[in-house]
Amino acid sequence: MKLLIPGPVNVEEKYLNLMANSMIGHRSSAFQELYNNITNLIKELFNTNNDVFLITASASGAMEAAIRNCVNENVLCIANGDFGRRWHEIAIMNGKDSTVIDFNDATPYNYTQIEDALKIKKYDAVTVVLNETTCGIENNLEPIKKILLEYPNTLLLVDAVTAAFGTYINLDKIDVLLFGTQKALALPPGMSITIVNKAVIKRATEVKNRGYYFDYLLMKKNNDKNFTVTTPNISLMYALENKLEDIKLEGINNYIKRHNELSKLVRTEFLNLGFELLIEDANASNTVTVIKNNLNINIKRLQEEMHKNGFELANGYGKLKDITFRFGHMGLDKQTTIEALELIRNIVKKINTN
Repeated sequence: MKLLIPGPVNVEEKYLNLMANSMIGHRSSAFQELYNNITNLIKELFNTNNDVFLITASASGAMEAAIRNCVNENVLCIANGDFGRRWHEIAIMNGKDSTVIDFNDATPYNYTQIEDALKIKKYDAVTVVLNETTCGIENNLEPIKKILLEYPNTLLLVDAVTAAFGTYINLDKIDVLLFGTQKALALPPGMSITIVNKAVIKRATEVKNRGYYFDYLLMKKNNDKNFTVTTPNISLMYALENKLEDIKLEGINNYIKRHNELSKLVRTEFLNLGFELLIEDANASNTVTVIKNNLNINIKRLQEEMHKNGFELANGYGKLKDITFRFGHMGLDKQTTIEALELIRNIVKKINTN
């Protein structure tokens, strides 16, 4: 089955085979070498000296870790999709005083409104989603970074789950950046990666009840020795090391460019079919396209027909279910994308004539 969904995504056989390598002890020198190679490659690809934590959990776990370590009391969550709202939900469930500014699905951030909120109340952190998977919008974080210059004690926590390695990211003034293995890295799910700066480590020393599994201070202590706090997903780390080496060899800008080219190809095809896009090009994601069902086709039937032909296509997410559907560009090559689009063209024609 070829996955056109926004994650998990297709994984090349060579990375799956690497995961069958023999186990090593997670307190061995061999593990230290593996861990060190991975974290150094991430630092090089992101052009940073910040700490890199490898966490055996989905990116939602990494979001919870960020809240638990960076927020004493108050957090401001910015949302224009369900994953922006997830920040708020996680904060509430961890006992934090969370305020959410919800611009509604697919609506670009209103930076004046964010700035006004910061003037009213003191916040330990602001949470954002760089690429909102539910609606295929890439949010511009630079205006928020500029606003936060006036609030040096307010940390910026960024969900880059479907952004990292799919679009260019400027880490400057981002305090926490987190993402998972199963999106643009095109690996199986099972690990998240968090990049934190010194301000985050300092904040963690001031926050009580950080827990154990997600404690940044424990992570930092072990990270400095090239270890993890608890037993990690070693099998996935073998594949991650090799994938990062391949991205370095290709060049991260070329790797990102491939996602951008596929997104343009997909958007052009759907527009030619008469569909409308939820997000215009200026704010459109490199990694997932959300298509409006303005032709009123039976999305479930489209999915079923695609499935019969070896492809899995995603319905809309949350409130956008059945009024949109989604086409992910991660873990795909150009030929597979063209085959999928040709199939969709034929199925849509068939559905419309029946």
